[in-house]
Amino acid sequence: MASNKSSLDKAIAYVGILVGIAGIALTLWLFFVFSDILDSLHQTSINQVDTVISVLHDSVDIVNYSAASIDSMAEFATDTSTALEYSSDALEGMADAVEGLAGSIASIPYMPSETVDPLYTTASDISDTGDSIAETAASMETASGDVLSATLGLQTLQGDIENSITGLEDTKKDLNNIHLTAKTGLTLGMVLLILVFALNSLMFYRQLK
Repeated sequence: MASNKSSLDKAIAYVGILVGIAGIALTLWLFFVFSDILDSLHQTSINQVDTVISVLHDSVDIVNYSAASIDSMAEFATDTSTALEYSSDALEGMADAVEGLAGSIASIPYMPSETVDPLYTTASDISDTGDSIAETAASMETASGDVLSATLGLQTLQGDIENSITGLEDTKKDLNNIHLTAKTGLTLGMVLLILVFALNSLMFYRQLK
């Protein structure tokens, strides 16, 4: 009976040792599996963030290009408005001169109206053209103001995009920290499990003595 009990104890001890070794092997296998999963998830997340950052950088370039183009348009509109105002003033002056000339000619005795009327008509047409150019100049000045407003909007948009890029860079740091923490926890868990299985195997090994 004692011999049977001793054989049973040895069998249990051998089984315990094998379970401990199997546990250590399983722990190591799970460690590498979960470690690869963590690395894969981390890399995928980083790649996605990098893709978004790249798109935002491209957006900043587009905004900068658009702002530069709009600045050129605003400058063109301002210069054109100024030139048109000068033209309008010149035409108004010319209209006044023609009208004055018509008045002088009309004061000549017995001057036919057929000679004077065309001059008045010409003065009126020149004045109307000057007024039209003045309106165009005002429109160009308004357009210049609208363009400048658009530039300010683009500058605000650029600032928002750059803030988003900064936030995503911080997110990358957070992802790296999370990955490091998870890998550290996984490693410590593996070490603890290996120690538990190793101690369990040693306890059963001592029973064989």
